[in-house]
Amino acid sequence: MAADAREQAAATCEEKRLKGNACFKDGKFKQAIKYYTTALGLAEDLADGRPVPKGEPTLVAQLACNRCMANLALGDHVAALRDAKTAIASAPGWPKSHFRHAKVLTARGAYMEAYGAFKQAWHLDPSNQELVVACQQAYERMVAHDKEKAQEYAERATQARDDARQPVVV
Repeated sequence: MAADAREQAAATCEEKRLKGNACFKDGKFKQAIKYYTTALGLAEDLADGRPVPKGEPTLVAQLACNRCMANLALGDHVAALRDAKTAIASAPGWPKSHFRHAKVLTARGAYMEAYGAFKQAWHLDPSNQELVVACQQAYERMVAHDKEKAQEYAERATQARDDARQPVVV
C-alpha cells in the first residue's frame, strides 16, 4: 500500500473507530458494530504482521474488543466470542483481549472457561486490581455453579431412584 493510501486508510480507520465509540456510548450498538466492522477491515489491511510487545494491543485487537462489547450488549454471544478470539489472535499478550473473552464466556454461562480466561488476563497484568477482583468473582461463580449442578444431579438421581421403586401398573 502506497504511503498516501496508507495514511488515508489510517485516518478513515480512526474516524470510524471514534464514530463507533460515540455510537456505543449512546447505546446505538448496531450502528457501532457497523463502524467497528469498517474500521476493522481497514486495520487488517494496515497490519504489518510485526509482533506486538507483551501487554500492548494491535489496532485490530482494540477494534475487535470494541465490537465484541457491542455484540455482547446486543446479546450476540457467537459474534462476541468470534471478536474476542480475533483480539487474542492479534494481541495474545494484551490482557484486555483475554478479559473480553472471559466476559463473553461468563455471559454464555461457561464459568470454568471464563475463570481460565480471567486468570490468563490476570497473569498478563497481575497488578491490575480489576483483574484480581474479576478473577476472584469468576472463581466464586464457577464454584457456585458447580454446587448448583451437583445439587440438581443429586435431586434427579433421587427422583429416578424413587421412580424405579414404584410398582408398575399394567
